[in-house]
Amino acid sequence: MDETVRRVVELYKNHVTVKEICKLGICSEAKARKILVSEGLYKSPRADEIKKMIEGGFDVPQIAKKLGVTEKAVNAFLPYTKGMYMRDNPTRNALVIRELRAKGLVE
Repeated sequence: MDETVRRVVELYKNHVTVKEICKLGICSEAKARKILVSEGLYKSPRADEIKKMIEGGFDVPQIAKKLGVTEKAVNAFLPYTKGMYMRDNPTRNALVIRELRAKGLVE
């Protein structure tokens, strides 16, 4: 488990809120929430609603439209599927992409 994931999970299990985790500088609120969703730990009425809609066969654009929010907002309540962005132990490909972004060669 990556260090960021481990710390977020540990703090949350010790009753530290997502906002407090963010204030500690570990990661953004969105990333902390997404980590916790991915680990099956984050519960909220909105997260439960989105989960039920996904299980009911709705896709992200449909859910966003139905809830009157952006697709990005819906995705914030869904688990990681391809791996975590900016993780502690990036793949070789991720390192190449970071280097290219730093040089302004890709967005």
